[in-house]
Amino acid sequence: MSMGDLRAFDVAVIGGGPAGYVAAIRAAQAGMHTALIERSELGGTCLNRGCIPTKAMLHVAKSLVSLRHLNDIGVRIDGFALDYEQMLKWRDRVVENLRRGLMHLMRSNGVEVICGEASFTGVNELTVTHGEEESKLRFKKAIIATGSKPRSLRCLPEHDLCLLAEQALFMRQLPKRIAIIGAGAIGVEMAWLFKSLGSDVTLFELMPKVLPTMDGSISRSVEAHLRKFGIDVLTETNVTLGELTEDGSFKLRFQRGQEASVGLFDAVIVAIGRVPDTATINAEAVGVNLGSDGRVIVDNSLRTTAPHIYAIGDVIRGGGFAHQAMAEGELVVEAILGGNIDVESLLIPACVFIHPEVASVGLTEEELRQCTDSVLVGEFQMRANGRALACNEAEGFVKVVGDGRTGKLVGVHIFSAQAGEIINEATLAIQLGLKLDEFVKLIHPHPTLSEALCESAKIAIGKPLHMPKLVARLRRR
Repeated sequence: MSMGDLRAFDVAVIGGGPAGYVAAIRAAQAGMHTALIERSELGGTCLNRGCIPTKAMLHVAKSLVSLRHLNDIGVRIDGFALDYEQMLKWRDRVVENLRRGLMHLMRSNGVEVICGEASFTGVNELTVTHGEEESKLRFKKAIIATGSKPRSLRCLPEHDLCLLAEQALFMRQLPKRIAIIGAGAIGVEMAWLFKSLGSDVTLFELMPKVLPTMDGSISRSVEAHLRKFGIDVLTETNVTLGELTEDGSFKLRFQRGQEASVGLFDAVIVAIGRVPDTATINAEAVGVNLGSDGRVIVDNSLRTTAPHIYAIGDVIRGGGFAHQAMAEGELVVEAILGGNIDVESLLIPACVFIHPEVASVGLTEEELRQCTDSVLVGEFQMRANGRALACNEAEGFVKVVGDGRTGKLVGVHIFSAQAGEIINEATLAIQLGLKLDEFVKLIHPHPTLSEALCESAKIAIGKPLHMPKLVARLRRR
């Protein structure tokens, strides 16, 4: 888009990722003249380098794994193979289709998209730089939605195959030996993806367990699954140095307890978290305070220390989920319009899209036990679910966590096929404050995977149905 003369807007949104574009749509729909300023592609990291391309490639990986097991159910397929180049083309088509759709949404809602990098140069003024061109615009309200960027690891050398997670998706060839540093959601997805595609994968994690922030039952089960899948998982391991060898491979030195070791790899992927991306917005020019890590400080209404400027998404916490950012994009417009919002009340489910999938919402068992000794836990194994068995998807479980003082459902943790779809019902139930004895009354179609939700809740209240009583007592901690 051409950078014209000085223009005035009711709302200027800086950043066109999930948080920013949702805020821009809602602001425009509310009748405000809205500008959305994006220095790269609409959709941000999620659409272009993160969530969507990863899930497109994970779909291919899951298809490969499923094909390998079709013989188990009587379907013989011989001679299938991965066409890596075709997979990359498929991924790019998915991204491009969504990118075009997003641009259409902007036009149809009357959002003016401005290409360039924005920085504050006055209380109500932004300077937008695009190449050698520069222009200024004025605004009444501004929303900072510049997102986050991957955290790097200083002990590794700069090289084309020493990659941040979002760069790893765009390797033109599949490395034979891959080291992945960090076993959070992104690292685990990367490990499962590249192992499925045929690479030998070693997954390093500094903490005692993979998926460190998730419920312990999930972490233990996922780690066991990854090991069974052929991934070398090294927890409580610190990567201390990376060196490039003469033959072009990487030598990683790592420490596990008192034992120092060395490994050789063809590519290294760093997935150790993200940091807020605020370096170029010139926040101090308008009195927007930043934390020590660069995050924008906001109150419960998403307002910064400058009363007419708000911030949403990864830029206020350094990481997070696209769906969380989108929800904040809607809420911030409510706040601008004078509504009372409470961002702390948002209940955010989390998913990890390996296979079986992982999904979690609410409190973990460990978190609840820090608050009370009165904890209700029910865990139902998917191998007792008719649909799971019929679809050859019997690995995993559904776990519910209830507060014994109130009887309320406070957490649900799933390791199962389609966990990312099943979790939505649990999110609604917790949001509504349902008690376990109310939740078990919901009738599910049979046979479905979601029946496992109520089965686990019945175990938690001591009324198991499709599980022997002795086993249920062991599962009900």
